[in-house]
Formats: sequence, C-alpha cells, structure tokens
Amino acid sequence: MPFRGRALFILPRSVSFPGSLRRAETWHPGVFTQGSHAKRRHPVPSGCGFAVSPCVQPDARAPVLPSRRRNSEKHHMQPHGRHNMSQQNVNTTAPESKESSSLKTKTPRRPAKVKADKVAAAAVEQALEKIDIEMIPLSRLAVSPLNVRSRVCVQSRIESLAATIKNVGLLHNLIAHDMADGMLGVACGGRRLTALQLLLSQGVYQPDQLVPVKRVTEELARAASMVENGEREDMHPAEQIAGFRALADEGKTPAQIGDLMGYSSRHVQRCLKLIDLAPAILDALAADKITLEQCQALALADTHERQLEVWEQASGYYNASAEIIRKLITSTETAISHSPKFAFIGKDAYLAAGGSIRADLFSSEDEGYIDTALVEQLTLQKLQQIADAVQREEGFAWAEVRMDSRLQSWSSEVTKTYHLLPERCPELTPEEDTELSELRAQLKLSEDDALDVTLRKQIAALEETGLKRSWAGADKDKVGAMICFERGSCFIQRGVQRRADLPKKEKPESKGDLQTLSEDYSATLVRSMSCERSLAVQAALSTEPEIALAMLTWTLCRSTFSHKSYEGTPMKISLTDNSTALVAATVAKEETKAWRFLQAQKAQWEAKLPENWSQDFRWLMGWSTDEVLQLQGFCSATAVCCFQDRVYGRSQTSNLDTLETALGFDLAEWWQPTAEGFFKRISKEQIAGALTEAGKTGNASDAEKMKKGDAAEFAEEVMKDSRWVPAWMKPLRPAAENDSTDDTGSEG
Repeated sequence: MPFRGRALFILPRSVSFPGSLRRAETWHPGVFTQGSHAKRRHPVPSGCGFAVSPCVQPDARAPVLPSRRRNSEKHHMQPHGRHNMSQQNVNTTAPESKESSSLKTKTPRRPAKVKADKVAAAAVEQALEKIDIEMIPLSRLAVSPLNVRSRVCVQSRIESLAATIKNVGLLHNLIAHDMADGMLGVACGGRRLTALQLLLSQGVYQPDQLVPVKRVTEELARAASMVENGEREDMHPAEQIAGFRALADEGKTPAQIGDLMGYSSRHVQRCLKLIDLAPAILDALAADKITLEQCQALALADTHERQLEVWEQASGYYNASAEIIRKLITSTETAISHSPKFAFIGKDAYLAAGGSIRADLFSSEDEGYIDTALVEQLTLQKLQQIADAVQREEGFAWAEVRMDSRLQSWSSEVTKTYHLLPERCPELTPEEDTELSELRAQLKLSEDDALDVTLRKQIAALEETGLKRSWAGADKDKVGAMICFERGSCFIQRGVQRRADLPKKEKPESKGDLQTLSEDYSATLVRSMSCERSLAVQAALSTEPEIALAMLTWTLCRSTFSHKSYEGTPMKISLTDNSTALVAATVAKEETKAWRFLQAQKAQWEAKLPENWSQDFRWLMGWSTDEVLQLQGFCSATAVCCFQDRVYGRSQTSNLDTLETALGFDLAEWWQPTAEGFFKRISKEQIAGALTEAGKTGNASDAEKMKKGDAAEFAEEVMKDSRWVPAWMKPLRPAAENDSTDDTGSEG
C-alpha cells in the first residue's frame, strides 16, 4: 500500500540502499516528505550521513527492527557518535553490533557528572552485549517498576512515536526482566512500549506481535535503565532521587552509586538527603512546581511540618529563590563563612558549649549554619576573660569589653563618656626591634597566605609586648583599658578614662568646655535654644545698621583676602573670589589688563588692613561709611563669574547682560583681539568674517588670500584701534537701539 500524505523515514546509518538509489555519501539525516526533495531539519556534522529512497514502502506489519538510536523515534536524529549502549541493530553483523553499542557521549556535561560515567556505562554495556535478543510477544510485556522514567509521558509525543514505529518499525530492542506475575518488565524502552501498546489498541498490531527484547536480571535492568536514561537525556531530579534510593536500599554506598551512574558521590549524597523531604514537596518536584535547588534549601528544616511551613512562606515571594528559603529557615542562625566571631572563639569551644552546626547541601565540610546567639555569648565571654587578665596583670583601674571596634576621639558618643589619653609607641629592646624589622621585611616579600598569617601573629605579639612595657610605669589611677572586637580579633585599647571619674570644672574655660556642657542635654533641646538665640541676635542687630554693615564687609573680606569660610563667624555668608580661576583660563594669564588692575586694587586695600584684622571686625567701626562701602564693593566684585560652557553641543548663555547694562560696560575698554589670543584660535573664514563685521571688507578679501597664520597677524594689525568685540560677547540690546547705531568705520 503506498503512503498517503507525509511519512517519516528516519533510518540508522547502517541501513544502505543500491547505488542507483543512493544520494551523496555525506548527506545528513533529517525528516523527509514523500515525493519531494530531502529537507534537512536537524543538521549534523558530515561523514555521518546515509542514503535513503523516498519510494521505500514498509508494510504496516513489517518486522520490528532493533537499532542503536533511541532519539530517532522522536523525529530527531542525533549526531554520529552518540550510541545507545543497550540496543543493537539486528541487520548488522556482530562487529557492527559492537560498534553500534559503544557508549554515547553527552555534550554539554552536567556539572555534577564525572568522567567515571564512561567506565560505569561501559561495564553495563559489556554485560548487555553478552545477552542474546529474544523475540517476545507484545502481550507479555509491561512497564517495569524499575524503569527510572517514572513520570507520565506526554500523549502527543507517544502518538508521534507510535506513528513512526508504524511506518518504519521499532528501531530499538527493549531490555526487560522477569516479574513475579510471569510478565516481562521493560526497564529500558518504556516509551516505546507505551507506543506499541497504543498501536495494539488501534488494531495496527496484534497481541502476538513479536518484539526484540534482551532479558536480564533485575539488578542489571535497574542499572541499565539509569545509565541509559542518564546518558540520553537528563533524568528528572525526582527520578534521580528514586533511582538512587533504590540502589541505596540494595546496600550500595553513595560512591558506588556515583561510579555506576556517572555522578559525583557528593551529588548522590545530596539527592539521598532529599528522600527525607515531605512527600508533598517531592510530589511538587516531580510535577516541576519546585526546583531541585529549592528542595536542597528546604532540607535544612528538620521536620516535614517546618518544611511545608517554610515553602508556604516562600511561595509568597515574587522569586522564591533557594537563598530566600535558606534565610527563612536559618533566621536565627549565621553562616560560618560570614561569622568572624565564630573563627575568633573556635569550633571546639562552640561545640563544647552545646552548639550544633547545621549542614547545608551546598556547603563543604567546614561550612554550615551556627547559632547566632550562642556565638555572641561565647565571644563576650572570651573578651571578658581577656579583660580580667589585662586588669589583673597590668594594673589598670578597670577593663571593659566592647563588641565593636576601638574608641575614636572624634566620635561625640565616645567623648561624652570617655577621655582618651595620647597613644604610646611600643617600647622594644634592641633584639625585639631587630626581630620586628625582619618579620616585617619577610611579610613584605611573602606570597604565601599561610605564612602571612603566621608572620602577622608574630608581629602583633611583639608589638603587644612593647605596648605592655610602655604602659608599665604609667599612673593608672582612674585609667583603664577597653577590650574591643575589631576586624575579627581582639584589640586592647589602653589609656582610657571615664569622664565620670574626672573632676568637674567649676567654670568653662573654652568653647570645648561649653560644647561638653551642652552635650549633657538632648540634641533637640540644644538645637531649639540655638534658634531662639539666633533670632534674638537678629532682632538686636537690626537696630544697629553700622554694625551690620561692618559685619557683612568683614565677612566678605575673610573670603576675599584670606579665603576663610564662614565657619566660626556669626554671619553665614560666603563669597568666592573667582578672579584666580578666571585668569587661569585666559591666554594672556597675568598679563590680562583686567587682572593687573584688580591686583593693584587688592594691594592697595591690603595695605590699609590693620594687623590681625581677621580675628575681629570692630576695627571697621572706626572707618568712614564711604571707605567701608568701597571695600565691600571691591570684595563683591571679585565674586562675579560666568563660565559659558558647552553642554550637549550648545553654549550656555551669559547672565552678565543686566549687570553690564547697569554699569554702561564696554568690553573694548579692557580687551582687544590679538593673533595669539583670538585670531589663531578661529578659522580663516571666521577671520575674514570678523574683518567684514568691523567694516573692513577690503582687508577681509586680502586675508582670504593669505595662509591662516599670516591672516591672523594681519587681522591683529588691522583691528588694533577698531574697538571691535564679537557680537556674542556683548549684552543683547533692543532692536531700536541697534538700528540707531552708526557703522563702526571703514577700512584704512
């Protein structure tokens, strides 16, 4: 019967046809349509192709042909070199059968898998090769409980596979074992058996349809199923867990299971630990409602109830990652890798105190989770033991424990309670000083981390010895030591005094004393009172205009002549002298006319200032109002500044227009174009345009004929007395004023 519609011809490489029907030897396998040219759907490397004729018409009851390719029944041909270990092609000779059953490689590999999988699979392969194929009636075959592919197959894929088997026959032999009810359980080829049973229900096959099968023992059947499925397609985590548990129940160790299945023993151990998860969670894993990483995190919980509770909490997160689950379980715990205090107290002390380490499936032997509260308690106890020893052995009046870094004199919280004496240098003997220098030299040259730790400990021990010696003869009455936990280790801060132990001063002697007095009150109250005081001063100053003017001018002088900020002054006004920044951006620098004028003015005013003028402003009260105003005007003028920068390709506009207009300002009084300062920094066309704008059209024509350097020198000479200024350097004038302006002149 001829085919109708589309038919799939997916044949193993070993199948060949007469030369008259053969296409190119390097043709790649793919999906064909009857009566049309071959179309390659899944290209593979050349050299692994075969020939096929589109007019081949297999009978619907054609013999079932075993083959080495399992995925070919899934409308997908794998590249040459990926062989199924347990199925052989019955159309080939014995040597060809051995070649077809070689171990297939998998690319890319799973990180958990190791090279041992090739050896393990090869061992199973050799055992299977010694077993002959039997032709077993379809009615005697059933899916084995040992088949690790335990998940329900997608119906559409089974129907597609059944259609392929109907057209070209079964390309793989099955692997089965005897069961108690007399049936043969199929451990390798469950999907194919399901497709065959579908054809049986459709009437395509009969119960007595013979199927090629290799009959093996239960142990070999289970191993073959796991190796085969693991090699062809990643086994689902739920199937891995079930398979590993079955092998573990037979007494195999994780290392043996890993060697057999091609996984690392660590991966097997993790999966075996997941066996103790709540059944509902394992069901969710099989249904792909939860990931393996999430299950591994949930394994940290001790009970099924706790696991389900945490999973319900995590489900409320947008992305319930394994890290989130781990944090929910270990909310009262700390990771060892994140706990410098655990390293400080030591693992033995922690375990001796009744602590436990919760192992994480992702952790190595030296990692895990620890009880945060217990670690804090043990750290405090160890620091207190050191504090007691320091007070007893060194004679300090007291010693306190601080679960933080050393005290800092700049901290207001510290200075309210403590007073820090000046630090002392270690007093070392000549021998100790020489040894310390050698250790530091070794540390500088060392590239060994372990050696670095040893050297640092030796250096710290020598310095500690010197510090003890430097404080040995000090007066330690009311002087103590602070035992701090700093950067994962203990730091002893000597020379600390409690302010409560110091005699109180009857009167404040400095502003620092006043500040100390105010620190006895709340920050909110101090701020409120300072505002009241400021308002009162403002009210009083508003009735004394001469004092206010003197204060303002003095504040401006501080910014102009000594560049001091307004910190420490009662008036919060600042002024920036921009003249230095402006002159630095010019070409003429200090030779600029305006700069020379400003410097002369500044020198005259500085000569009038009295000695120590910056310490007080009352000397200005002896000046006349005109002198004070003139000084104030000079200081204010130095603050004028407008940088026209280029922003996003556009020049910023000038904000000097109104000021220039009010002054009747003319830039030509202070600036004129020169070759170096202007004309050589523009193009020759712009030079000619400037001459034209100045009314010197004839000179502009001459400049166009010159080289740029010569044109620049020529323009400087011509424009010397023209008082020309570029239009974009002038304030914008009203249109009527522009119309009434006379021409600037003619060429000379």
